[in-house]
Amino acid sequence: MKAYTFFFFINISLSLLGQFNQKYGFDYPAAVIQGIVSSGDSIIISGFVAAPFHPYPNRSFIGVANQIGEIQHFQILDTSNKDYWIYPASLTKSNYGNYYFASGIYIEKYTQFLGHIRAFVWKIDNNLDTIYTRHYFPMNITDGLVLDNHVEYNRDTLFLLCSLDKYDNQGNFYDDDLLVIVADSLGNEQLRKHFVDNTYRHSGWSVEKCNAGILAASSKVRKFHDNVSGLWKYESCPNLLLFNSKGEIIKSYNTPSLDYRSSLWATATQDGGYIFCGGKLYNVHDPTSAPSQTEQFSKGYIEKLNANFYKVWGRSFGDSTYVSGFSKIIEAHNGDYIAVGRDKAVYQTVGVDTTFIDSAMGVGWVVRVSDNGSKIWERWYKVVYGSNSDNRLGDIYEQADGSLVMSGVAYDDVPSPITTYAWLVKTDSFGCLVPGCETVGIAPSADIADHIKLYPNPAQSELYLYFHTEKQPTGTSFRIWDIQGQEMIAETPLLNSTTHILRVRDWAKGIYFVEIRDKEGNVYTEKFVKE
Repeated sequence: MKAYTFFFFINISLSLLGQFNQKYGFDYPAAVIQGIVSSGDSIIISGFVAAPFHPYPNRSFIGVANQIGEIQHFQILDTSNKDYWIYPASLTKSNYGNYYFASGIYIEKYTQFLGHIRAFVWKIDNNLDTIYTRHYFPMNITDGLVLDNHVEYNRDTLFLLCSLDKYDNQGNFYDDDLLVIVADSLGNEQLRKHFVDNTYRHSGWSVEKCNAGILAASSKVRKFHDNVSGLWKYESCPNLLLFNSKGEIIKSYNTPSLDYRSSLWATATQDGGYIFCGGKLYNVHDPTSAPSQTEQFSKGYIEKLNANFYKVWGRSFGDSTYVSGFSKIIEAHNGDYIAVGRDKAVYQTVGVDTTFIDSAMGVGWVVRVSDNGSKIWERWYKVVYGSNSDNRLGDIYEQADGSLVMSGVAYDDVPSPITTYAWLVKTDSFGCLVPGCETVGIAPSADIADHIKLYPNPAQSELYLYFHTEKQPTGTSFRIWDIQGQEMIAETPLLNSTTHILRVRDWAKGIYFVEIRDKEGNVYTEKFVKE
């Protein structure tokens, strides 16, 4: 049976009135699809659009796509003519036919030195019409209240997981505390719980309702001076919390190890336990200490807990010479676990500036593991357009037929202002954009043709180039030219087990050639047609 896949970019061209234009990529201002849920035959997506030449987004959106990725309905919250920006946000679907979009609002200036951050909730009905918007303020005027995530506990209760950013009177950040807000069905605040930790900065990440209560994932981070090495270092650990509906902690779990990255996501499992994902650090030094030039590495990490919050197993994935990590994990219908994130990015830090040192890397990453943590398969996806280098996946949803819908972002490494392309991808249950990718290159063969697959051919909007070999390649690359010999894509590293997504929508109709070259100089050329 033919696998059903799609990949699409959408372009949002917005006036102050929020006019929507569909194309295949984001122009300035940059935008990100970061949240997805399913509603029958539709896919609900959410994200934000950044202000031109400014890192903060100022327009948030919710849209409805069909099963082939076409936008059918679009609703935007436009604040471009106001003095604040909307931070990255979370999207959830209510059990009663509504949707919640929650985030942080940053007010540009209210004194000479300080901005102001407050939490924000936007509730929308099934037709994407606004039911209400609500703002939640910090206790002190110098603090900031960032809404990290949210969940509807029941028809009358909305549970908000927040980070309370602490600033002094000069606008200098110095601490993070965890804050829980419980609101009623109209978004009106009923109570708040403030959790203070004098040793660690404590930030929230994910929250969801489960049989035992409300499960939240947070992180605890502190900076300390290592007297042995003489260096300033960081330590970080995941912190899982189980709340009741009143925001009281029933149970908590801190990992005994302190070598984690802060990003993580937790979810309850069908067996009554819990699982979370993130990343584990290697060779991390504070960039303000000697040596001034350092590198940061991490592996993707998944850990399973039982119902009593005791560790069952933990697994690391990836290469410790890369910056890798997971941003979300779900339990599949059959009891497997699927995590998405970013892999193969390499950073170098000089002083206070962090930059890529390998522009061929930074790819979207998905890993499927069994209930005991054994890897079943992993896939990578890389957008090849201009000089995009940093690709990542931030959300994932499994549909009833086992297909996977994922959303992410691709950052262009061209100097500022950075170009950002939002992307949504649907694969089969094997994580394949190219049908049958799980069989490509499995059989031993010295012929490059046995390790390459192009799909679809002919192509209209996107062409997927999949490459796999059991022997990890080095120095393998590809380029594309048209029938007149004009180079369309310059020589580009060919990454193993990776689907390279080529945006060909605006290319002229006709015949094109893909040339693959390995480090020994062997060349393989394949033809495709652009319709």
